[in-house]
Amino acid sequence: MKLKLFMFGVGVILAPFAQANQVLTMVENKRLEATICADSMNRIAVANDRITQIFGDEGTFETQNDETTGQIFLKPTVENGTKNMSLTLITEQGLTQDLTLRPTAKSATTMILKGAQSGAHQASQNLSFSQKEAGFALGTEKNSSHQDQLLEILKQAVMGQLPPLENQSSSRTAPEGFDLTHLDSYQGGPFIIHVYHVRNTAETEIEIFEKMFYRPGDLALSFQGRILPKGSKTRMYVVTMGGAQHD
Repeated sequence: MKLKLFMFGVGVILAPFAQANQVLTMVENKRLEATICADSMNRIAVANDRITQIFGDEGTFETQNDETTGQIFLKPTVENGTKNMSLTLITEQGLTQDLTLRPTAKSATTMILKGAQSGAHQASQNLSFSQKEAGFALGTEKNSSHQDQLLEILKQAVMGQLPPLENQSSSRTAPEGFDLTHLDSYQGGPFIIHVYHVRNTAETEIEIFEKMFYRPGDLALSFQGRILPKGSKTRMYVVTMGGAQHD
């Protein structure tokens, strides 16, 4: 299975969390472990910060976000069951936190992440991966450093830290029920990141799944929203190797 990533932007404004089930202190470059309910939505939030992105393997979990409060609600998919899940959160203040979540037969839980012990992560603006380093096959590669590369590239693209490609266009066929408009393209080492507006042209609300938009040559797909009401838009980020073309 080809590894694809997704993300969405949310803002988290927290009420007091005295009754939270789990309170964890964020530590960059360290993976935190926590338990969650296997068959109910679990709430995740960051105190005094905003979660802007969440990444994980496609098909392992479902998410919802409350745009009013900015809280993330997450539960494992039926296919994932009680297998451990690996996620990465990125916040507005630049903190990156890796999580290992263990689904169990417990009640739905609330997880509050407190400020990291280290300073905010400052993304490097000049990545220099060689073609050999970047030319991996994500369909079979298990080395997490390759996923980390893609996470870093996507983060830099979202935060506007990559140089734009002038006069760069990227045509891409939209799935049925959607309209795609190319907005920008960026260079990150040997990678190209194309940014599109995705608009729901159907008569009903549509949930986005990565497989709808995947094309051969894509290394990662990333969305700012997964539920699109009729006529609404979200942004899609597509990472490819430099020179890759799409239909």
